[in-house]
Amino acid sequence: MGSALYEPVRLVSLVFDVGILVPISPILGLIGRLVRWIKASLEYINLENVYDERVELLVWILFVDEVAAKGMSERTWFEERSRGLLQRQAMKSRPEIRQLLRSFVWVSDAMDEEAIDLWNNIRDHESLEV
Repeated sequence: MGSALYEPVRLVSLVFDVGILVPISPILGLIGRLVRWIKASLEYINLENVYDERVELLVWILFVDEVAAKGMSERTWFEERSRGLLQRQAMKSRPEIRQLLRSFVWVSDAMDEEAIDLWNNIRDHESLEV
């Protein structure tokens, strides 16, 4: 499983590079391509069979991609996978998710607001806490 996550993690690092740290013009479409490539790389992983610390890594990957996929059709796909993983891990509060996301590479000033919106979308579909 570890090697199966190499490609999604590599691509997420590129999302950070060109979307957060040194943003390039969205007109070039690079973020859209990266989001689609990450989705494709995750489609080959059976997320139901992921356990231990890899679940947290996947939650982080999915949240980063959900932020990057704002306004894209792929966002719903990432959101559905996040919801499933969070349910399995019994992660039910925003502070738990915030702590998990910040334990990885996360730029709070640029990403927290969007992550809260995503959490609210996930919570609206489930019986999760605020």
